[in-house]
Amino acid sequence: MITFEELQAAFKQRDAATILANADALLMSGNCPPEQIGWVFYYKCDAALDQNQVVLAIAAGEQALSWSQSAHEGTLEGRVRICLAFALMALGRVADAAALLEAYIDGLTRHPEWAQFEDLARYNLAWAYRQSGRLVEAVTQYRAALALPESRPETHVQIRQNLAWALMLLGDSAGARIELDLVARSVREELDLARMTSLWADRAALHLLEGDREAAKQACQQVLRALDERQRHVHLATTYITLGRIALAEANLEETQRCAMLARTHAEQAERWDLHNEGTQLWVAATQKGGNAHDQGGLATAARLLLISRNLP
Repeated sequence: MITFEELQAAFKQRDAATILANADALLMSGNCPPEQIGWVFYYKCDAALDQNQVVLAIAAGEQALSWSQSAHEGTLEGRVRICLAFALMALGRVADAAALLEAYIDGLTRHPEWAQFEDLARYNLAWAYRQSGRLVEAVTQYRAALALPESRPETHVQIRQNLAWALMLLGDSAGARIELDLVARSVREELDLARMTSLWADRAALHLLEGDREAAKQACQQVLRALDERQRHVHLATTYITLGRIALAEANLEETQRCAMLARTHAEQAERWDLHNEGTQLWVAATQKGGNAHDQGGLATAARLLLISRNLP
């Protein structure tokens, strides 16, 4: 059984498997102080959500919320509300998720520390409103999120892109075009292929809304070309993971880290977060454990990734 500090370290490293394998034992051991129990449930909620175990995430999140409120642990309560709302939305319980996020926004005055995640709360509340057909309220939340300091540029771009969608659904093509033009400027500066692909798809929808079928077809062709490029990034990511595994087996830690970072970069471009996690784990292995000349398991994993990448749809 691991300690609370080790569980906390696993959370920081995004090691969901370790958290799920040990959280219950730690809770049942009697060695977990009351002020830490709520945090253990929160780590379990986050880990379960990461592994798409949505029902488990909701159960753990509800426990974490109860503990945080009874202990008047404001920082924990804010984090739990965000995580639990994600889980509820994943299960289709949009109204319940919206209620959690509305309470989060209402609580910003009482809990100034919640401001660090206000943009995420408003963005996801807007999404919940959009799913419920409350488009005007969704637009209000998107604009409120954009008015906040830009602490997470990628989230800021995503919020603006979703605002454009809400405006399109309201029939405001002019407003949507303004937002998409702002997104395009940011995406070009970052050379973000995955986001640019999504942007072209949005432009196709906008052109259809405006009745310009030819422009819509051209935007769709851009999407198809970009998807071919994304597949190239998948192959590059898996290849760098393979080279990194080999370097790790040869105890060449500098080369392992170089390959791991390149794998992560290409995985981001392809929006393949499973490969991104593989790159992260490889980098951590090089940093913490060093090479192992007999690491056949790692090489087998690399071989499996190469085979999977060649058979992707």
